[in-house]
Formats: sequence, C-alpha cells, structure tokens
Amino acid sequence: MKIYLVTHGQYSDFENIAAFSSREKASDFAKIVFARPFEIFDIEEYEIDSEKLTPDVKGGFVIEMRKNGGILAIDMVDSTPDKIIDFIKDYGEIRPNIFSRVRIYERTVSRDTAVKGAQEKWAQIIAANLWGLDLANEDLSSIG
Repeated sequence: MKIYLVTHGQYSDFENIAAFSSREKASDFAKIVFARPFEIFDIEEYEIDSEKLTPDVKGGFVIEMRKNGGILAIDMVDSTPDKIIDFIKDYGEIRPNIFSRVRIYERTVSRDTAVKGAQEKWAQIIAANLWGLDLANEDLSSIG
C-alpha cells in the first residue's frame, strides 16, 4: 500500500502539508491549496509498512556536489560510509590540490529526500565558510 505526501518548500522551509491514499487525491488537494502560479508543491510517494522504512535502514544515498551547488552524482549505497561529509581534492594540472567537490551521505530510502538533505548541508557548509574542513561526522544542525 502506498501513501502520497503533498510537500512544499526547500531546505529548512520544507514541510509535509498533507497525506493521501492516492496520487489523484493529493493532486486535487494541492491544486486547490497552491492555486497561485508561483506556489510550488511536490507529491512524494512512499510505501506504507515497508521494510525499507524501518528505523534501522543501513544504506542510503551519497550525493556528490560541486562547490557551486551543482550535483555531479547520486549513488545508492548499501551501508553507512566512514565519513558522512567528505571533501574531494582535484589533483589535475588546472587546480591542483584544491577541494572542488564534496560527497554527502544521507540515510534515507527516498532519493528526493536525500537530495534535499544534501542541499541543506551544502548550504550550511557554504554559509558558515566550512568548505574543505574535516566535517566527517559533524552535526551541521547548529550551524547558522
């Protein structure tokens, strides 16, 4: 059985608005609530009572991003990596020894949720000027 969540916002403004038993009901609701053209919403689909949603999820996604926020790769992984946030240096001729990318691990079964979480962490890293520091297991929730 599936559940359909109407969501709104990004990063720390992200919120679940309502849950429905069908995509059609979720869409009808969202079209009424977000009637103005500039209001953006998403409908996310999840399995109810799925083994994938148990709290002991071991895997997740690793999102690789550039310093400018561009996403380079999204990979599903079966286990928790050693580092939650891992900066990667380029060793090429153009920009030798410069941290140009970051890999951010998100423990979730939803690709969309993983990307949103990684984008939130990236924004916190940039805002706090922490790019390239050893943040392997830091809790970024306190960064303002």
